[in-house]
Amino acid sequence: MTSSSFIPLATPAPALVIRIPHHHCQSRPITMPAIQAPRPIQRFATAVSKCTPEAAVYGKCVVADYNSVHKDQCAKEFMKLKDCYLAASKGAR
Repeated sequence: MTSSSFIPLATPAPALVIRIPHHHCQSRPITMPAIQAPRPIQRFATAVSKCTPEAAVYGKCVVADYNSVHKDQCAKEFMKLKDCYLAASKGAR
């Protein structure tokens, strides 16, 4: 292969434009707005951000005795956090 021969590795794909007949039988490009419904993870992140105090209380409870963690150790704090998440997620829709 000589230095003057060039082989492109990839060629760009042609742009796709949708044309719909206009009332004068002319076509014009259609643009669609980029509005999307929030993804579940976005709704969850919004709900979580509204429950920072409850999350801090639950986290402090778990860390307070992390060497001997046992079931239902922080059940009361967890239920408050869970209730906050559920209430916030209903309001985020």
